[in-house]
Amino acid sequence: MFTTFTLFKFKKLLSMMNNLLKLVCLSLLTFVVSCSDECDGVECGPGACNDGTCECPDAYEGTSCELLTNAKYFGNWSTVIGDCGAGNGTSIDSIEIVAHPNGNPTEVQVTTNSPTFSGTIDGTIVNGSLSASGDIGNTATTITGTFTSDTDLDSQLSAGVANCTISFEKM
Repeated sequence: MFTTFTLFKFKKLLSMMNNLLKLVCLSLLTFVVSCSDECDGVECGPGACNDGTCECPDAYEGTSCELLTNAKYFGNWSTVIGDCGAGNGTSIDSIEIVAHPNGNPTEVQVTTNSPTFSGTIDGTIVNGSLSASGDIGNTATTITGTFTSDTDLDSQLSAGVANCTISFEKM
């Protein structure tokens, strides 16, 4: 039969096995939880990881949100076709698009270059659409448009009474 000493050893052995079982279960649970996080180790820069894939905020793209989307639109754009109604052309020779000095990645500055209508206004580029407004030569000016490619911009310009449709091509 069992002696008190044997019973004591048996209880101690059961207690140790119980503790070992708890430790194994805890380790297994920790392993399963850490393995199920598909975003573990995924760097998304300014974006957020969702199911192992980076979701980039406006103005960023790339597998790790490492590319500034709007940078491809920065530079000089020349007027290809300009119509300000009734067959009137535009005097705007070109525009220049640059990053806004405030550092916001969706904000830009647009400068019109013309012998009679030159100035800079603030705007944004979001999802391939340009929107800028401000005063140029004491005239309320708005430019809106869509980048149909990295080198083509179709836009509408309103300045005073002039309403123009202008197509630009990147120089």
